[in-house]
Amino acid sequence: MSGLAFRLGRALAPRPLIPKVLFAHVVSEIAARCGSPADVNRELHRLGVGAGDLVAVTLAALTHLKRLWPAGGDPRGVAEFSRLVFHSAWLAVAGHEPEVSVEVEEGGLVWVELRERAGEDAFYKIVAPEGVNPLYFAAGVIEGCAQVVLKAVGSGWFSLWRPLERVGVRGFLSSAARPAEEVAKAVEARAPGFFGDVAWAESAKALEEVLGLRIPVPPARA
Repeated sequence: MSGLAFRLGRALAPRPLIPKVLFAHVVSEIAARCGSPADVNRELHRLGVGAGDLVAVTLAALTHLKRLWPAGGDPRGVAEFSRLVFHSAWLAVAGHEPEVSVEVEEGGLVWVELRERAGEDAFYKIVAPEGVNPLYFAAGVIEGCAQVVLKAVGSGWFSLWRPLERVGVRGFLSSAARPAEEVAKAVEARAPGFFGDVAWAESAKALEEVLGLRIPVPPARA
């Protein structure tokens, strides 16, 4: 099943019938063994993270990515880096170009939204059980891809991603030097429920176990 999920992360098809059939099969298998829609969403996200490195290697040569990364990690430069990299990553995942919006918050947090364009079809547009959002898989792919790229360029940054309702994905990039608890508060203030089904710690666990990459984790709350 994991092999099918990984291949879906790279599927490019203007009329994605076969990827949709395969992905629907993956989702139905996960739903059959998981206890709740939230469990399904978490497993989809985890599978996506595992496919992130496959997408990362399709983006550009490492030398080009290193040239794109802003010296000193200036947030405005990170925003432009993100616009280019995640546009290409979404194209590799979904098979169509996204509408990209990027914003730098006070404090240096960089937010990115990737929205599907009207009329586009994609593998994740399937009938799913109530409460299951197939875009958790796509968000996981982008999250895994982001970590691989940020690690490869020596950025000292990390990035977490979740679905943007049913129309795309959104994520943030932060310097690892900023206290994780401070970042978590900023994320929750801007996007309540961002960590609803997939907690920050669950992202960190998946990234380490599947890709061998570590990110900061805020302390557990009492």
